[in-house]
Amino acid sequence: MNKEEFKALYDAYNAPAFDEKAKNAWDTSINKWNNILKKCFQDKDGPELEDWVKSEEKDKEKDYIPYFLETGEKFFGHAKPGTMQGCMIYKIQNDKNNNERVGKIYDGYDKIDKDNIEDEKLKEHYNNNIKPLLKDIVNAEDLESVFNLENKTKYNNFKGKQILRKITILMSLTEDCKYKHEFMWIFSDDVVAILAKILGHKITDKKAFFKNNNAVYKRAKDWTGTDEAKRDKGYYYKLYNFLWDLSISDAVEFSNFNGVNVIFNGAPGTGKTYGVNQAITKLQFKNSEIYRDKKYIQFHPSYTYQDFIEGIKPMGIMDGNLNLQVVNGSFKDFCIYVKKENEKYYNTLKEEPTPENPAAFEGWPHYYFVVDEINRGDLSNIFGETFTLLERDYRDYDFSGNYTEKNVNLVSTALSSLIARTDNNEELCYKKIGDEVLFGIPFNIHFIGIMNDVDKSIDSFDLALRRRFKWIPKYCNYDVIENELKEYSNIEDYIEKCKALNNFICQDEDGLRLGKSYEIGHAFFLKIRETGGTKKITDDKKKSVFENYIEGTLKEYIRQVRDENEIDSVIKEAKKKFGVK
Repeated sequence: MNKEEFKALYDAYNAPAFDEKAKNAWDTSINKWNNILKKCFQDKDGPELEDWVKSEEKDKEKDYIPYFLETGEKFFGHAKPGTMQGCMIYKIQNDKNNNERVGKIYDGYDKIDKDNIEDEKLKEHYNNNIKPLLKDIVNAEDLESVFNLENKTKYNNFKGKQILRKITILMSLTEDCKYKHEFMWIFSDDVVAILAKILGHKITDKKAFFKNNNAVYKRAKDWTGTDEAKRDKGYYYKLYNFLWDLSISDAVEFSNFNGVNVIFNGAPGTGKTYGVNQAITKLQFKNSEIYRDKKYIQFHPSYTYQDFIEGIKPMGIMDGNLNLQVVNGSFKDFCIYVKKENEKYYNTLKEEPTPENPAAFEGWPHYYFVVDEINRGDLSNIFGETFTLLERDYRDYDFSGNYTEKNVNLVSTALSSLIARTDNNEELCYKKIGDEVLFGIPFNIHFIGIMNDVDKSIDSFDLALRRRFKWIPKYCNYDVIENELKEYSNIEDYIEKCKALNNFICQDEDGLRLGKSYEIGHAFFLKIRETGGTKKITDDKKKSVFENYIEGTLKEYIRQVRDENEIDSVIKEAKKKFGVK
């Protein structure tokens, strides 16, 4: 991406509004951090061990260190280490007899299970290793001091790097900091590496997180074309959101309500399922209040309307007879859950949004329903009368709780009349208007399908459903291969062999000419990592990858265009293209 392309995307980017709520969140966060600095670092060598102890009483304060850094404070990015083992967190909990005790204790370097926080060895370890490290981070005077800190052994050996990084980034937002606004509010090496590639910054030292973060951020600020004097809080807020979304290839599909129905299609191994999960996870990591729950299911030939919407199923034995009950399917259950959450959110709004003004709903939370292998099910049967509701104009926008009139956004399902006559049917009802039980699909559910479109053993995607989805094809990503295998000495040659094999399958005159949808996905080529040995891609390793992972899929491709007696000769030719004898 060049400077002009970057600026055009940035100028057109529809960032979350930097409104009063966002301004207050900024100021509140910095004030809380300043309170922690005053309490733990002013005229002290750093926080005491007890300052890291979590308890119900401290949870009410919400400005002590563990809550602020790891749990509660997400405005300037969420530094999530993954497990408590990754950072300095201690938690008070009760045993079976309700006696208060200290639960698992982690010191940031080695996992330690203790029952007594007064343990002198633990305190000594903390005072000698972690306390001075925290003091050095807070007292770093300039950029060079921050860069040098990352080279220290105590910094490198600390497991919860994201916690240390968040402290530095919070310091860079304080008023008198000499490196103010020099770092992105991003704590992930992978995300910084992605942005570096997009902005054309070459990373020479993977361990120099802050040096790379700073270099990428400098270029990004320059490429926005905004004068330094005009870079206010709103500017930095927009830039953070833009850079984060830019690092997530599919984020734009999952972070707006313009096209909530998406199908990712392509050949096996092109990262469809992985990419969807990563994109949603990153959005949740960015802001878990806006990007909320995900439900994942997989279709198969025996998956039915009863599994998806509702059905009558046996629920054990009652009085010697089979107990049959109406049971919600996975999608209906999810829709009911989201509807209830939307009602809670509706009650927090000052102004009432209306279905006639969809823009009024832009700030609402997002939810994700992901269907893998979506074309393996009988889609007309699975969706039934509900498939019309997938369209944006027929989604449900009313969450006021005052449901009195039926409209085109709600339908009766196969068992609506039966449910209406069932006692205690609240969990089975989406909405009830008078005596009618109705179903709808909340507008803020992203319906995401994933499919291998080269699988000819299944029926084609229903045309009536097809037009209701945005289709995004996924192909072999050679950049992923290069990035994942960059430690291998001859990676360039390997990528050329991967391309040669795919060209043979898809387009070469002397090849199969099956088209791009039949290429071998990058996940297959990454299997080279499982061949062991040195970081060099040898002929034997390529042979192992081809014979153990690629050949079976390729034979199925060949059977579609060649006679059975030609398979061996075509495989032999394909091996040559891949550099295998």
